[in-house]
Amino acid sequence: MILKRTGEARGAVFYMGDDGKKYQLRQVNRAYEGRAKPPAYYLERVDEAGKAHYLSGLFPTKYTGLYSLDLRDEVTGCRLMYDARFILGGEVVEVKPKGKERARV
Repeated sequence: MILKRTGEARGAVFYMGDDGKKYQLRQVNRAYEGRAKPPAYYLERVDEAGKAHYLSGLFPTKYTGLYSLDLRDEVTGCRLMYDARFILGGEVVEVKPKGKERARV
């Protein structure tokens, strides 16, 4: 999935997905005490009414611009692991299943 930046407001960055849906990325606003690697961002889908629905936290990896996340499979309900790679300073976000040509940035 490819997300392209459409704007930003009040601490959130908005994207349009190649699936035709709207998304927002916002910075984590709370402490995760006792957690070695907390998420840095939340990825949310924005519905028709403008309400955001949580999809996943984005967790930093050892590679700059590459984050790890898990998304629920709509068919099975299982959480599957993905990589999110930020391109062009966050103008584009590429979300790919983990292990599928993992990008080295």
